[in-house]
Parts: sequence; structure tokens; C-alpha cells
Amino acid sequence: MKRIAYLSFALIIIFCFSACHKNSTAPNMQTMIVGKWILQKQSYVQYVNDVKQVDTVCLASDTLTADVQFNADKSFKSEGVSFSKSPLSPSNMEVQVSGTYIASNSTLTVSKTMAGILFFPDVYSLTTNYNINTVITNQLHTSKLNAITSNTLSIHTEDSYTATSNSVSINYKTVNDFYYTK
Repeated sequence: MKRIAYLSFALIIIFCFSACHKNSTAPNMQTMIVGKWILQKQSYVQYVNDVKQVDTVCLASDTLTADVQFNADKSFKSEGVSFSKSPLSPSNMEVQVSGTYIASNSTLTVSKTMAGILFFPDVYSLTTNYNINTVITNQLHTSKLNAITSNTLSIHTEDSYTATSNSVSINYKTVNDFYYTK
């Protein structure tokens, strides 16, 4: 009789633990990422021929803003805006970047680097930065999710390519860390 009681007790404990496990699943990454995220800070590093040229951090302000909208259909659109408050130079700059993303488990992959508050990827496009004889090769883009909560998001991106003009090749690499809030 004691054996049946111990067995029943053991089964009840196992059932309770399995029931708790089912109720404590983490939020779905795809669900967490969807929405509009406002960029608060951007870390930017640029290398030319493996030599660090720029290493800086820029904070969002009333004259520098950026955001990214992740949609449920796995597309994203980001926008960076620089406002001039100077009456002598009243120009504003706006850049939009669209792409796709894949979110699963604890990983996030974006097809392009998002627009930022410091350097805007589309402004430095491969077609406008170089003369017509420049050949772009070895293009590589990677992205990594650093962290996500219900109201914070951190994404790391790296972009590199080789630009060759008049038989001279230059290797470029940019590294960005984006810190967003919802």
C-alpha cells in the first residue's frame, strides 16, 4: 500500500512540474520584435584597409532621430532624419531603408543595415559614393541580436566590401550597434 502511495505522490509531482513548464514558455521572438522601435543610441566603427578610421557613439536628440518598424510579414522599414536648426543651413536629411528579417528563438537576422542617427547606409550607397569606373566586390552583411525585452532591443550589424577604381582596391568595413526602445 505504501508503494502505491509513493507512486501516486511521484506521479502528482511529475504532473505538477510538467504543467508548470508548459505555462512558463518564453514569449515568441517573432511576436516580441513586431512594432516600432525608436533608436536611442548608435555605436559606429569604420575600418579602411583594416585600420580603424572612426569609432564613435551618437545619442538621439531633437535634431537626430531614427526608428525601425518590424512588421508581422517579416519586412522592416527604418528611417533616419537629421534636422538642421541653423538658419544659415536649413537643410534636412532623411533616409529610408527597407528589407526583410528572420526572427526565431533568440536570433534575429536583418537583410540590410538599418538607417541610423549617425551614418545612414543609403547615403553612402555603392552607386553614389564612387565614380562610374569603380567596381564593388566582396560585399558581406551580417547581423546579430544582442538583446531583446518587451521594451528594449539591441542589434549588431557588420557590412564590408571592396571598392576598386583605377586598379586600386580599398577594403571598407562598418560595425554598428543599435540600441532601441519601444
